[in-house]
Amino acid sequence: MNQLVEKQPDMAIVWFWKAINSGDRVDSALKDMAVVMKQQDRSEEAIEAIRSFRHLCSKQAQESLDNLLIDLYKVHLLPLQIFAQVLKSSYILM
Repeated sequence: MNQLVEKQPDMAIVWFWKAINSGDRVDSALKDMAVVMKQQDRSEEAIEAIRSFRHLCSKQAQESLDNLLIDLYKVHLLPLQIFAQVLKSSYILM
């Protein structure tokens, strides 16, 4: 699977979805898929996937999913924070 992730990340995401939907190793499939999505600049999609399917994961996986969500929110929200700062500074200059 590692080779597939490295060489064809989009195909790897398809396989992760198949695993999640069939209930096959959902904990690792969801986490690994979210990481690949993050690498593909698809953080918003990864966030939605975790929020939608984390109920299928074990209790032991929840903290790891929380940490991954925090990381994804940082990546996803950082451009919005920078944009807000630019707007704020532009408004001050007016």
